Amino acid sequence: MTNSYPFPPEIPNDEAEARLARVYHSVGCRTQNELADFFDIRQSSISDAKKRGSIPAEWLVQLVLKKMIHPHWILTGEGPHMLQPIDLAGAAIPPEPVQAEPVQVTKIKPPQDCALEELVAEIVRRVLKTMG
Repeated sequence: MTNSYPFPPEIPNDEAEARLARVYHSVGCRTQNELADFFDIRQSSISDAKKRGSIPAEWLVQLVLKKMIHPHWILTGEGPHMLQPIDLAGAAIPPEPVQAEPVQVTKIKPPQDCALEELVAEIVRRVLKTMG
């Protein structure tokens, strides 16, 4: 079963519809059948997601992989619509290698208990895993 990120109960249903509308807009389709074709899933999966008011995590991953759509924009409507490529030609080289601090997962949380930043980080992790 695919994880999905439910809309918090305090967000009105019209916000859930706005998130789904951003998915439709990003893909450039108008019908559930067209959206299902894009994600290579059954149309009933689109209907189920709409009824639940949730966007499956796999949809967000596919939007990043296929269209470079920023998951934060899908979920909030804020920030850039698309992920931006890194321009390495003009980037300054740091004097010393930058090492990322290790991240230790101490507890697995259900999606509804995760912060938006944690959800976006998980989506990026899945995209990188798929690409690598």
